[in-house]
Parts: sequence; C-alpha cells; structure tokens
Amino acid sequence: MLVPEARLIFTPGVMVTSVPWQLASSARADRHGPRAPGALSLDKKDYLTGEEMQLAVEIRQGFEPLRGATVRAVLDAPAAGVGSLLASLEPDDIQRQQRKNHDRKDRANDRETRIGAILSKYKWDGLPRCNPDPGGLFVDGTELLHDVNGDGIYTNTFAKVHAEGVYNWTLFANGTDSDGNPFSHRLDQSTLASISISRKATTIRKETLPKQPPAFTAVKVTITPQDDFKELLGPGFDDTVIWAVNEDGAFEHVQKHEPPPVNTDGTYTRTVVFHRGRRLKLRVSVNGVVLPTIDVTFPPRHSETPDT
Repeated sequence: MLVPEARLIFTPGVMVTSVPWQLASSARADRHGPRAPGALSLDKKDYLTGEEMQLAVEIRQGFEPLRGATVRAVLDAPAAGVGSLLASLEPDDIQRQQRKNHDRKDRANDRETRIGAILSKYKWDGLPRCNPDPGGLFVDGTELLHDVNGDGIYTNTFAKVHAEGVYNWTLFANGTDSDGNPFSHRLDQSTLASISISRKATTIRKETLPKQPPAFTAVKVTITPQDDFKELLGPGFDDTVIWAVNEDGAFEHVQKHEPPPVNTDGTYTRTVVFHRGRRLKLRVSVNGVVLPTIDVTFPPRHSETPDT
C-alpha cells in the first residue's frame, strides 16, 4: 500500500521543519510501510511586520498528486510587539531585574535582561500569545489551505503580521488516499517577524536647547522608530540607528568626547551643534531604512511625522 507523502515545495533560502508521520486508523496498522518526513513551506525565511506570509504544502501518493485533502491551519502568534513592551519599562523595573541577576554582567539596555523585567513586572511565564483570528486566518476568511489548481499543492496567504515576534504554524492534513485508506498528518513551522520601520509613522521631535554660546545653536533631535501599526522598534538597537550630519555641524557628545546617549524608552537621540544662521541637514538610518532628511535649522517645538 502506498502511503501519502506531504513534502516540501523547494524554495531557495527557505528554512523548514520536518516532523514524523502521524498515521490514523488502517494506515497505522502498516507498521512496516514507508515513513517519510513532511514539511510546510513558507515563501520567506523571516518577515517584517505588514508583509504577507504565503503557506504551501504538497501532498502526493507516490508520484501522483493527492487531491481532496483537508488542510487546516492553526497559528500561535505574538499578542503584543516585543519592542513596545520593552519600551514601557520603567528604570526601577530594570534595576530590580538586574539585582535578581547579580551574578551576571547585565546592562540596562541588555535585551535579555529587559525581557526578564517584563515577565517579572507582569508576573508572566512568557510573552503574551494569541490566535490572531480563529476561523478566519487567511485572506479568504478561512483557516484552510486550498488545492486551487488540482495539482496536490495546497496554499493560502496570511496577511495579519501586525506584531513583532515568533509565529508558530501548525497544519493538520487529513484525507483518504486512492486506495480508500484514511491518513492524518501534522506539519509544524516557525518563523520570525521583525519591525518594519515606517518612514511615515516614525516620529521626529526637534528641540532648541538654551544656554548656548552666542554664536552657536544646539538642537536635540529625538526619533521614535515604529511601523505602520504603531508598534515600536524598542530600545537596544543603537548600533543600527545611524546618524550623519553635514560638515556645518557636529554632534555634542563627539565634541565633549563622551559616549553617545542611550535611551531605554524606545527613542533615539542626538544633539547637534552648529553656527547660528547656518542651514543644517541631518540624516538618520534605522535598520537600513533611511528616514526623510531632517532640517534642524529652525526646529519646531513639537513632534512631527515626516513625509515619505
């Protein structure tokens, strides 16, 4: 008796997880029959918030496509973005966590320490999880993958990647083979979604600082990187927030031979100093996304959202 196979649609760069067969009823009785791994294919290795996830699984019996199977999806997804949670911590929360980990050389902006502080603050065993939309996960309002072309390839698209974190997919494939034998198969796959920095949603605040030498102006620029769903990038990405100023200005911490400022609330800050009356432009790149040019010559005293 041939046993249905669930196998990967090979896509370059895609990481998959294989699981043992879970055979049902009469198929289970064939203990010496062929056993094969199964795999769920995602169109990408990892994602950014706002992107779609395309799922696919191919089911065959021998070399022939197996049609008429039911492939149902269940998703365990983050209920809140990690960056937004970390940005909500107070300094006391972090200090308490550091005292618990007194045997480690933790820093206030250490991500592992801050996640531990979140769990302790809310008395959680783990970060909050959810099923984003039970009974209607995919763009067609169902939780099923469909064999649209009748070729044994079952597909659908998930378009609700709205939070940073790990997305754990479980697919249950059930049906009857061409010999009338029922089969049951479970497929598991996990993938990661990171914050997609939005040029439009990221906020910029500019503030003129008082008590400067008469010939100079100092402007403090604060950015809050976030995606289109208002999920924050969060703290701890100082190495990937790159600042550049033209030759007419300088960063205050460089002039003073001090380390750059590090914030723990999800904001990133630089103070630029320049001759009064000069026109100064500031460029900022966040995780490879270049924000619109910031004119700091005549800064308003309120938050603004740059145009794309």
